[in-house]
Amino acid sequence: MILIQVIYTAFSIFPSLVVYMILLYGSIQDLVIVAGLRIAYALMACLYSSYFANPFYIYVCASERFRRQLFHVISKGCLKRLQRRVDIIYPVVVSS
Repeated sequence: MILIQVIYTAFSIFPSLVVYMILLYGSIQDLVIVAGLRIAYALMACLYSSYFANPFYIYVCASERFRRQLFHVISKGCLKRLQRRVDIIYPVVVSS
C-alpha cells in the first residue's frame, strides 16, 4: 500500500511542481504558451487535490479488514438514521 501511495504521489505532486516552476521562473514571452501552461497548472491543481483522497481509495482496494470496518460503520450509521422514532401523540382535550 505504501508503494502505491509513493507512486501516486510522484504522479500527482511532481508534475504540478514542474509546471509551477516553469511558470514562475521561466521567461516565456509567447502568451499562447503561457496560457497553455496555466491551463496545465489548473489541471495539475485538480490532480493535486485528489492526492488527499487517495489513501482512502487505496485502503478500500487493498485491505479486506478496512472494507469490513467501512461497511460496518456505514451500515450502522445508515440504520440509525433510517430507524423512525415512533412518538405517541396524545390529543389535547380542551374543556369549555
